[in-house]
Amino acid sequence: LDVESAWDKQLTDKLLVRAQQRYTSLILGSHHVVGSEVTMEEAIELYRQCRISNRAHGAKVVLSINDNENNKDQMAYEASVAAAKMDDPEIPNIGLVLGEQ
Repeated sequence: LDVESAWDKQLTDKLLVRAQQRYTSLILGSHHVVGSEVTMEEAIELYRQCRISNRAHGAKVVLSINDNENNKDQMAYEASVAAAKMDDPEIPNIGLVLGEQ
């Protein structure tokens, strides 16, 4: 079950409780940044936010870049590695980058 980490916390909690009670789904916390760029620090925090208070089994962050200067296309990967080292237990991270090129 893909759960947007920026949703209302109370509604997210209700959804996660219901999913846990009724289904055997794994939870993928996700966040999408469309149309604007974020810094590396912000990307790391987004991965951490996608843990949804350690209730998610994986995290997915979709970033946008305006150009590929300084290897920006690698930021999602690098942020996922940095974020994974900050929390326990470590969960799998998925990183995607949207851009024109």
